[in-house]
Amino acid sequence: MNALDVLSRVDGFFFVRSTSGGKPYYLYYRIVLPVLSRVSTWSAHFFLQKKHLSIDGVAEGLTGSAKSDEDKIRILFNYVETWVKRLPLRGWFSPEEVNALRYGDCKHMSVLLSALLNHIGKESKVVVGFVKWKRISAEKFEYLPRLHAWVKVKGTPCFICDPLLHYVGSEEQYETMVGGTKELYYLENDDFASGGSRKIRGRLLV
Repeated sequence: MNALDVLSRVDGFFFVRSTSGGKPYYLYYRIVLPVLSRVSTWSAHFFLQKKHLSIDGVAEGLTGSAKSDEDKIRILFNYVETWVKRLPLRGWFSPEEVNALRYGDCKHMSVLLSALLNHIGKESKVVVGFVKWKRISAEKFEYLPRLHAWVKVKGTPCFICDPLLHYVGSEEQYETMVGGTKELYYLENDDFASGGSRKIRGRLLV
């Protein structure tokens, strides 16, 4: 077990308890999450210094036996959903960095999935916006809007992939599941195809 494993388990412990609302919610989002994300990000950058970064051939190898475009989308979705474990990290990482780390939050999972989809010719983009985050056992937090990231795959029908919320399917069903979305901006494939976290952050702020 490495440092990222430990930090991920600590985050999971506090995150599950924060869904009950009240004091655990504020403890997680006001104290635990800011501190944990800084430590996790520092640990991630240290970990990446010793890793070879590449996703060449990953998407093609996974989808080689797929019979349809929908099968390819679901195969890559399942790969990201199981490969990348939840861990809050500050800022953006490139697809190669996320694939090597195997840790990240919604934006990192979405960046990796979108890149893999584009590798096999499925045009997609990362969407950053708000969803109505549901809270358990606390009515006042039941529909609290939170910043989130997911993947939109162009085509007919349009597919939505959200590895963090374990969803892949139609846009209409996704809107119903999360209680509605408000899109703020998109991250196209060219924004992260050839750069690391600094390049992505700069393009997003333009």
